[in-house]
Amino acid sequence: MEPHTGRVILLRTDNWFLHLYETPDEMIAQGDVASEDVTFDMFDTEGYRLTPGYAPDWSIKVLYRAAGDPRPEAVCRRLRAWVRHMRSGTRAISDTELLELLRQHLPVVGDDAAEAIRLAVKDLPDLTDVSLSDCYDMLLEHVTFTPGDLGTPYHIWQHLNGKAHK
Repeated sequence: MEPHTGRVILLRTDNWFLHLYETPDEMIAQGDVASEDVTFDMFDTEGYRLTPGYAPDWSIKVLYRAAGDPRPEAVCRRLRAWVRHMRSGTRAISDTELLELLRQHLPVVGDDAAEAIRLAVKDLPDLTDVSLSDCYDMLLEHVTFTPGDLGTPYHIWQHLNGKAHK
């Protein structure tokens, strides 16, 4: 079996958290992508499920395509569910509560942070009738971050969104 070398969609099993990677090496270099005790599914942009190969210390060493047919539309439905979750979270919380949540978790938060997150989430693309590869391209800018950086408002919000309305 050949290792997978293409794009990776890492999606929490409840569709509440999403990371996108151009290569498995990019994902692996990030280190522990899961900050909670939850499970994730991994897919390529053709809709194949990816399965990890582990190093002796149980860190992910390589990804392989799992057996079975690709299910690109199923992955697209899950990405649309992620967008809905992101939007519903901002509707379920007041500006005051959102600022308080941000200030609990971030070192410096400006008074306009709640509005920045609301605008960012409103700007998430409509993924209706879009191919999986196009979904990936359309979402990439919304979930990209640089290690050591806090990331975009989208990235920050997806980390806090579950805490906002559990």
